[in-house]
Amino acid sequence: MLIKKEFEKTELNNPILFVGLPGIANMARITIDFIIEKLEAKKIREYYSKTFPALVIIGEDSRVALPKISVYHKKIKNTDYLFLIGDVQPSDEYNYDLCEEILDEFKPSKIITIGGIGTSERLKNPKIHVAHNHESFEKKLEKYDLLFDGNEVVSLIIGAAGLMIGLGELKGIKGFSLLIETIGTTNYFGIKESEIILKFLNEYFNFGLDLSVLKKEITRYEKEYKKRSKLEDDIQEYLLKHGSELDPRYIG
Repeated sequence: MLIKKEFEKTELNNPILFVGLPGIANMARITIDFIIEKLEAKKIREYYSKTFPALVIIGEDSRVALPKISVYHKKIKNTDYLFLIGDVQPSDEYNYDLCEEILDEFKPSKIITIGGIGTSERLKNPKIHVAHNHESFEKKLEKYDLLFDGNEVVSLIIGAAGLMIGLGELKGIKGFSLLIETIGTTNYFGIKESEIILKFLNEYFNFGLDLSVLKKEITRYEKEYKKRSKLEDDIQEYLLKHGSELDPRYIG
């Protein structure tokens, strides 16, 4: 069962879709949250499903909320951008269905997903590895400090970050995934890594973001994502107790 809540009808013209669902170091979520906030993107859709964990999230005001996945929209000049974020990853059996639902509904012209590659220690200069579904990206991205090293470091992208790119190829939608090296431990949130991803996205898509704000607001972001990290730890503990093999701290 999928419940969709529509906030406003939006005419889209070949939108570009960015995906930042929970994963290692909260890094993808931090990145997309920052872009949504600074671009003042508007929420256009929420998704709820019985395949999400059977729980509610308690807010600071003691109000409860079901876990959800949301889509935000921003039009810059003549380009439509969509940003997908969420409280959870869909369960294994439904991940395909939800990803396909989103691709079929919004019909993006391009897909960019964000994720992490877990390391045992914090790296001074973490690198971005790229996986894609079309060879044209290697030429387009060659001037940036990105690694196209095949499966030397990582051979799987688990969750929506991978499925969106894979399903996109079947549907003729070009896309790539940005996977940055980050610590694969609990209670770490990759603000530094997010900044590296943001610098690339800001230049490549010409968003015009003031990234110095991220450094200025580091205390606020740390406080916010400590709470989110605890929430994801609680969700992971629930999933493990109830027999799910899906670890939210996936590669990607």
